[in-house]
Amino acid sequence: MAHIGIKSKDYSSFSNGHNALRQSIESNLTATESQLRAAEATIRNPAAISKSSKVTKQVINSLLGPAKSASELLSSVAEAVPQAEPVAEVFKALLKLELDRQDNDKQIATLYHSMTSMLVVLAKLDDIFLSECELTELLDEKLDEIVKLLNEFGNFCDVYYKHRPVVRFLRISKYSELLDDFAQRFTSMKHELEVLISHRTTLAVLQTSDVVNSIASDVSELTRFMNAQTTREREAQSYIKSKGGVENILKNDKFLDEVAAKLGDNVTKSIQTSRSLQYSLHADLELQLKENQAIFVMKLQCVKDQIEESVNRSTTTILMKLDSGPHEIINDPDIKAIWKGTYGGAIGAFLILLTN
Repeated sequence: MAHIGIKSKDYSSFSNGHNALRQSIESNLTATESQLRAAEATIRNPAAISKSSKVTKQVINSLLGPAKSASELLSSVAEAVPQAEPVAEVFKALLKLELDRQDNDKQIATLYHSMTSMLVVLAKLDDIFLSECELTELLDEKLDEIVKLLNEFGNFCDVYYKHRPVVRFLRISKYSELLDDFAQRFTSMKHELEVLISHRTTLAVLQTSDVVNSIASDVSELTRFMNAQTTREREAQSYIKSKGGVENILKNDKFLDEVAAKLGDNVTKSIQTSRSLQYSLHADLELQLKENQAIFVMKLQCVKDQIEESVNRSTTTILMKLDSGPHEIINDPDIKAIWKGTYGGAIGAFLILLTN
């Protein structure tokens, strides 16, 4: 995939007090970019999908790997540039929801790669964005747009995964429009961030033919991979065609069961399941997304709270171990008091750093 408009930042402008943070960003950025390149190699080879009966866990792990690494990266970025914290929070919550799923969808995992490719650009912010200036205002606007975009994507994923694989397959024409739209928006936002971080206050450069063609090429590569069908999916597609198309499949439960079986989606026989399946197949997708929004907001907040609680619990455990350090094995009470008094201040200072 093309990479236009930005070189890696030189972090020498950060003060000496931020050395550890700078090193963390650089290290995580290197790891994330390496995983992005590996995932791009997977995306450039849709033929591998076409030869398999199903999408392997190895492919999914390759696509989601960069996002896992970017989660740590964005935490460090948010420390350096506090305006980026809401983006980091939403991204980590969305990623946890995705990683907690038993079966990750190839198309969604591909969009996580695209999203990560966009967000990794934030690691190249420098300290000019910490001062009050036009660039800072533009950055704040972009970060707000990104938070909104991530929330939209999260709500879409929530609705998408509530539908069985056979529903997603039969409604692919409705889903494809939104999937392609997210790919376009992630890629366009990536280029906008690159322009901004290059310290250009105008986005007119995005209208140049080279950049427009680059965005179109990146999106085309993503959609080509997302649309690649496994042998199972092609077999199901052939069956649908032999029965006169999707509309005929939807009218016949026997045909529907056969498509599901070919996809490896074993539908349990029950009235409730049948009703749920029919609702998913015929309901208006835009209405479903709208009705799901409030539920998704609550779900996302719960995940954010879980992550925060987990971090706080880990921090407490570390501090307890530090506080019960080597002085505990000293038998002489006077020497123990001297040791603890000498090194306790260092532990206290570390506590302050760790909890701020």
